[in-house]
Amino acid sequence: MRETVCLAMFGVCNAVSVMLRWATAEHDRAKVWSEATTLLSALMVITAVGVIARQRRGRDFWGIVADGAIVALGSWMLAWVMMVRPALDRFDHDPWLAIAQSAFQPLGAIVLFLLIMVVFADSERTHAMWCVSAAVLLALLAGTLRALHDSGRTGDFTALATATSMVANGLLFSALMHSSMRSLASHQPVNRSGAIIGRVVITTAALSIPIIVLVATRPDGVVDMTMRIASVGVLSLLVTSRILQAVHANRTAQQELLRTAQTDSLTGLPNRGLLLDAVNATLRESWKGSDHPTLFFIDIDRFKNINDSLGHAVGDRVLCTIANRLRSTVPERATVARISGDEYVVLDPASPGLDQAMDLANRLLVAFREAIPLPSGDVFVTASIGVARMEPQSHRSSDVLLRHADTAMYQAKDAGRNCVALFDESMHERVAHRLTVETALFRALDRRELKMYYQPILDVTTGDVVGFEALMRWRQGDGTIVSPAEFIPIAEETGTINAIGAWSLSEATKQLRTWMDDGICSMSANMSVNV
Repeated sequence: MRETVCLAMFGVCNAVSVMLRWATAEHDRAKVWSEATTLLSALMVITAVGVIARQRRGRDFWGIVADGAIVALGSWMLAWVMMVRPALDRFDHDPWLAIAQSAFQPLGAIVLFLLIMVVFADSERTHAMWCVSAAVLLALLAGTLRALHDSGRTGDFTALATATSMVANGLLFSALMHSSMRSLASHQPVNRSGAIIGRVVITTAALSIPIIVLVATRPDGVVDMTMRIASVGVLSLLVTSRILQAVHANRTAQQELLRTAQTDSLTGLPNRGLLLDAVNATLRESWKGSDHPTLFFIDIDRFKNINDSLGHAVGDRVLCTIANRLRSTVPERATVARISGDEYVVLDPASPGLDQAMDLANRLLVAFREAIPLPSGDVFVTASIGVARMEPQSHRSSDVLLRHADTAMYQAKDAGRNCVALFDESMHERVAHRLTVETALFRALDRRELKMYYQPILDVTTGDVVGFEALMRWRQGDGTIVSPAEFIPIAEETGTINAIGAWSLSEATKQLRTWMDDGICSMSANMSVNV
């Protein structure tokens, strides 16, 4: 809404300026009022284009403003040599006219720069944007033609400037009446590469061209010399401040990227990478004292049920609540991290002893037992916690310590969940053995290591065989026999039970058919297979 009002005021001021100049062409005092109206229209269009750029460019707006100030000062330096200084000689009896004209060039440069940043950086351009851009450019062209004439650089282009101003007002009226005017200040997708290249080219030109003109021309008097020195000084300050601003913005962006890369986006806790860095730093310092670095690996029990039944939004709220509880439970020296969906890790870099470590683990467990209030009602969650401690002067890495805590956590889940387990080497041996069995089980069918054994079922009154029970056994290639109580649960967890079950049913029914055909059992005998 503000940009629409400012554009309308710009059109009014532009029309008034043209009428004043046309009606009082021979009166210098009236020209001052005309130039003042032109400056007011420039300020209106700067406000309008500034609002549009602010809405469309967002956080990058102030960088654009800083670059625009550099472009404006460069334009002023160029205008001073080419227009303003000659105009002062022509209107020595009325310097206010020359001063009013001199302000138009830097203001026009700001408008032009902002317009370029808005139009050429957009991926999509509407009818209103094209009309506003054309109107502003034509108004700037008209003002430049008048300034060149007043400075004595060109002939009388008053008629052309007036016609150009009227066309600009017509285009502006077309934009204000078009429906796309409503989205003029809305955020638009940005062509980043085009915007950056355009800013670099324009800013570099605004710095180099005025300096070249100042060096190539000789100062005309003390006023001219003073103005040149002051302009160069202010330009240097602007460039220095812009460099400092760019360095600060770059450093802020790097810090934000680093924070994003090292923290969990949902809870704000350190992620796995930052946690491992903290553990490594702790291990490097552990030789200096007798404290034991301790890791607590925390996994929420059956968290998938919350996501499946209540939705991921509720699940995220539960995760954030748990993160806050963990932070409030651990001592200040400890670090809380979230390393995956429902897994948290607490690092205590200086746990005095085993009793203190287990006490902290139990307090963490208790923190889960309090109800989590939700709009749909309270939710209760439990956790399985694995504890791993590192001896001082140990040469083990952070990965090893984290793996030990993870192993202890799975031991807590196997023990029934909602409990704490302390890692010992026997857990590692069991995990390694399980992995070996799991890997070998994938190849057991292909290697024909699985065998079916059959236990006959007898009728005690007649002594006849009325059926069989199929039993699966696994003898590995090296002769090792693996108990069904060990490999069947592993097959169920890994999904290989599907292939093994289909094979066992096929083998058992084939064997029953063979025995029926050979007369070993009656045609009514049955085969029992556990599935």
